Amino acid sequence: MKFGFDAAEEKKEDYLKIFESVPYKKICFYSGETSSKSVVYLKRFEKFFQQKDYIPTISYNEFLLYSKDAFQAIDLLKLLNGEDDFYREQS
Repeated sequence: MKFGFDAAEEKKEDYLKIFESVPYKKICFYSGETSSKSVVYLKRFEKFFQQKDYIPTISYNEFLLYSKDAFQAIDLLKLLNGEDDFYREQS
């Protein structure tokens, strides 16, 4: 399942609750902190986004594919294994 929504979306909390209720192991990259353990907020993404202001749109897909910063922020192996301590950067 893949979906996205704007951070200004009025129903974002409802969408996050629905996402959390899906009975599968999953991860969501989101531009903001939430109480969900399945939702990842990477401050480095916002820094990367601001440095790339000449690009009309940039997504987490591009960030994770092309930026070495993504792997400085998270431990991918721990993330994929479902370990809670996969963050390398402090919130």
